[in-house]
Amino acid sequence: MLARLLLVPVVFIGALGGATGCKKPAASDAAKKAAPAAPVKVVTVTATEAPTPDVLTLTGIVVADQRSEVTADTQGKVVAVMVERGQRVRMGDPMIRLDVRNAALSAREARANLESARAQKRLAEEECKRAKSLFDKGAITRSEFDRQNTQCTSALQSVSAAEARTEMIAKSVNDGVVRAPFEGEVAERMVSPGEWVAPGRALFTLVDDDPLRIELSVPEIAVSAVREGQGIELRAVARPGVYYKATISRLGAEIGKTRSLIVEAKVDPQAIP
Repeated sequence: MLARLLLVPVVFIGALGGATGCKKPAASDAAKKAAPAAPVKVVTVTATEAPTPDVLTLTGIVVADQRSEVTADTQGKVVAVMVERGQRVRMGDPMIRLDVRNAALSAREARANLESARAQKRLAEEECKRAKSLFDKGAITRSEFDRQNTQCTSALQSVSAAEARTEMIAKSVNDGVVRAPFEGEVAERMVSPGEWVAPGRALFTLVDDDPLRIELSVPEIAVSAVREGQGIELRAVARPGVYYKATISRLGAEIGKTRSLIVEAKVDPQAIP
């Protein structure tokens, strides 16, 4: 929108003299003796055309870039809690330790069973080699040879099953220490030492606030005015008069039942004091 303005300077020179007519001479003499009014200084400017900015005011909420309800992958009693609310953690930092002594004993048993299966496999392979040699010489029938090959295959599968069980139990032992999935701040702690936890139970709420994301609700009529990469200014209710720079990073895929489109913007970290 363009606005055109025209300013006309007006300068007042002085006061007019008294009107002539049937007046007393004294009044006329007094008017003549009055000092003239001082000239009024007027500053003039040149009127030019300039575009009028279109301003769209929206409301939104501040959300973390990532948010996760941290859970354990195994069950057990809580032995130690290593983080507190408000504490910052790095990816991979231990947050909680569980009692996994039963899993450790099961891991020892699984390793023993694996070694036994491997020994059975080696014996079956030797038997298969002898059976193959005897079959080639015609010393055993085809049925006996097939039976021996089946035992070899069974021994191989037994070893594979034992290896899988050993790896699964070893994972349960390692899962006894719950670690941070990403760098962030502990927003809430929901567990204490001595409690029994199982997979699926939330232990902590972890948020990543770098960078901050802003979710804006854009009315349907104004959707065409926003685009990805567009710069915006933000103002928080808690800090009136302070503005932050942000950039629109994502546009929603659809206009919801509220007849508005959800738009995401990322705050410039350098703009945050």
